[in-house]
Amino acid sequence: MTIYSLLHYKPTRMDLELLETHGQMAAMVLERSRLHEQLLQHAYHDSLTGLPNRLLGKERLDEAIRRARRTGNTLAVLWIDLNKFKAINDVHGHTAGDAVLREIALRLSRRLRETDTVARVGGDEFMAIMENVGNRENAEAIAQSLLSSIADPTPYNGMKLGVTASVGISLFPGDGESAELLERNADVAMYNAKFGGYGVQSFSKALDSALIERRELELEMARALESGGFELYYQPQCTSQGVLAGFEALLRFTHPVLGVVPPSRLIPVAEQSQMIIPLGTWVLRDACHRNRFWQQQGYAPVRVAVNISSMQFVQEDFADQVASILEETGLSPQYLELELTESVVVKDFAESARQMQRLKELGVRIAIDDFGTGYSSLNYLHRLPIDLIKIDRSFIQVMHEPNGSLPIVEAIISMSQSLGLGVVGEGVETMEQMSTLCRKGCNLLQGYLFSAPVPAQKAATLLKAGKITPQPLPATAGSVTAPQLV
Repeated sequence: MTIYSLLHYKPTRMDLELLETHGQMAAMVLERSRLHEQLLQHAYHDSLTGLPNRLLGKERLDEAIRRARRTGNTLAVLWIDLNKFKAINDVHGHTAGDAVLREIALRLSRRLRETDTVARVGGDEFMAIMENVGNRENAEAIAQSLLSSIADPTPYNGMKLGVTASVGISLFPGDGESAELLERNADVAMYNAKFGGYGVQSFSKALDSALIERRELELEMARALESGGFELYYQPQCTSQGVLAGFEALLRFTHPVLGVVPPSRLIPVAEQSQMIIPLGTWVLRDACHRNRFWQQQGYAPVRVAVNISSMQFVQEDFADQVASILEETGLSPQYLELELTESVVVKDFAESARQMQRLKELGVRIAIDDFGTGYSSLNYLHRLPIDLIKIDRSFIQVMHEPNGSLPIVEAIISMSQSLGLGVVGEGVETMEQMSTLCRKGCNLLQGYLFSAPVPAQKAATLLKAGKITPQPLPATAGSVTAPQLV
């Protein structure tokens, strides 16, 4: 701040005091203005990514709706959710997760126009507002391009962290005329995209009804978990002579209105709601309790296999949980088998190997489930402490068809024998399939040829008999789709 005079003289003491007083007042005003701007920044922007936050995103959407009403143009809202982002935080730490979020935010901002808005509306959720988008096809094409951009791996500390996303789309005015309705319907579409594995999904009234039904299912599942509404069925695993060598535990749930809910629908709901972890723990505990109970009743001891979800397996204390359940139930570890899919194992090979080694030290057996349908990373297979490979039923069903999968089945069995691993053939339904598998050297057979999954009481009857006579399906029955496993 300066002071000027028409007269030539040195500033008096009063002049200097006046200058200092006004300078201090000006500084206070400027500081207050700066603090106000900082408060606005914190109030309306996400501190991690610098993007508008949910509050500012809502205001921008309200403004865009007002402009669209005046001009008659179409407005699109894209709700973007990162798939299984929690696994990055769990495996690599929150610093890695933050790096991925910042990179995704940057990519989204670069892909869209300056007139568009990208806001971070949740932990791993973003909203894009696009004005004058034209039609639904244009919005879907843009959404697909965003997915491609997101899918590029993010470099971090010498690694490349990959993540995918699901996008839901709602359009003004067809899918809603308010910010709340457009956000809600884009969110509905996103959930359907994630639930169905579609990547991109536009809103429709049919989706709305499906979401209501899904949320009702989720609520009933939560109640069932608290009140004991789930049940385990057991499918036998037999030798070529029909001797019962073990069971696989399969989850069953009966909805009061929907009836028996197929696992293919049940499991994705449990995973998305984070219910899969307590539910998987319940399955593991109940299967161990049941097996120990059979042994106490004097039945010949057999192994019971339990399928482990990816979300369970990446838990840092998973091996400790298994050890605690074995101690609680009194079951010897040799009678528990844990089944893991290929995709779970190779996602983070080093961590998977460490986790599996901890499990092996407990004395439990480890099987690779649905072998051949995932990554089939043979380079990794011999380096993992596994005991068993399960040939996926999709190969067994078409073994004897022209140009069928018999060479693949032979290769899997031969490779397993070379590595000293046991082999289980899943989905065996005919005598011909059984004969071929046994001739090729498959150790155990599982499928409707021997038995469908049965309740625990019926499983005890089979266990008491100790042997099951193969019963071929009627020729008119066709192939029976074996249930998905938890």
